[in-house]
Amino acid sequence: MDFITVFWKNNKMKKLLILTLLLSFFSCVVNAESVAMYVYRAKDGLYYVKGSIKNIPVKFLIDTGANQSVIGSKLAKNLGINYKTNNAPTLVNTARGSAFAYRIMLKKISLGKIELTNVKTLVIEEKNVGFALLGMSALKDLELRHKGDLLQIIQQGAEKKASVGSERNSTSDLWR
Repeated sequence: MDFITVFWKNNKMKKLLILTLLLSFFSCVVNAESVAMYVYRAKDGLYYVKGSIKNIPVKFLIDTGANQSVIGSKLAKNLGINYKTNNAPTLVNTARGSAFAYRIMLKKISLGKIELTNVKTLVIEEKNVGFALLGMSALKDLELRHKGDLLQIIQQGAEKKASVGSERNSTSDLWR
């Protein structure tokens, strides 16, 4: 049997090919005012996406259960962010327990064609943080659609898009 025959007899591969072709056909554009990206669930059951901060590649974990976006202190240092200057540490509770964190504002996070601006972020002084976490401080203005093992992230066009983290509320003085 040749490769094509074996390939087409494998229904899982056929579905994957068709899905890949559909996704590439529709590219990243949902409509004229929106862009979208598609993320497959990882083997550990979580969703990771490649992006960048300050044009430096970063692996992000998408976590809709986290209030804040988080980066580790090692990544902050690699990005040239002096997070301790004029900034007192705050004790925060994480999935791994308590940790000290510093509040910062990331001017821009890129996820493919999706760009998030002015994202409230915590820098956590914790070892072994191998990725950045995108919490609701970054995700709140995006539309997330979940079906099976596929997550679609949609950002409305510039005309409709509000700057992430630009709201005015009683906690705004915490984010200098």
